[in-house]
Amino acid sequence: MEVTPDVLTPRVETEQMVEWAVKYAPQGGRLLDVGTGSGAIAIAIAVHRPDLHITATDLSTKELAVARRNAKRHGVTITFVESDLWSAFDQAAQFDVVVTNLPYLQDDADLMPEVKREPAVALFGGPDGLGLYRRFLTGLPNHLKPGGYLFTECDPWQHADLITEAQKSSLAPPE
Repeated sequence: MEVTPDVLTPRVETEQMVEWAVKYAPQGGRLLDVGTGSGAIAIAIAVHRPDLHITATDLSTKELAVARRNAKRHGVTITFVESDLWSAFDQAAQFDVVVTNLPYLQDDADLMPEVKREPAVALFGGPDGLGLYRRFLTGLPNHLKPGGYLFTECDPWQHADLITEAQKSSLAPPE
């Protein structure tokens, strides 16, 4: 997997999200990877589930260029779209599965030396780390099919807040 200074280095923690998407995506379904970066998530899923129609988005052409090269290197077919979260999609764009590893670190997070070399845009999500997730969750109900799956990554201490945000967007049942 090619990684440049423009994209986040894939981490082992993300493998669980890939495993769930591979397991639960319906045969021939549509999957969206929001904020694909190097394309590692979308590519890993495509390798294991070539039946899926996968679209991967990112904010800039630099990240998408890396993802395209990686997809070509791994021989998988993925549609790449430049998009700020949902900006490139109309209301008709519906997906069976949405995966994302959006930035979720607090702006004042104390980083390990190797993480300090990562692009800040891929790491920091505002004062509580969930700023981008709030925008993402607001648009998700328009694009996730009924009964669809969302697989995402965050710090364990953010779980309760992320569930609360999902409830505000009618994505999770009230407790």
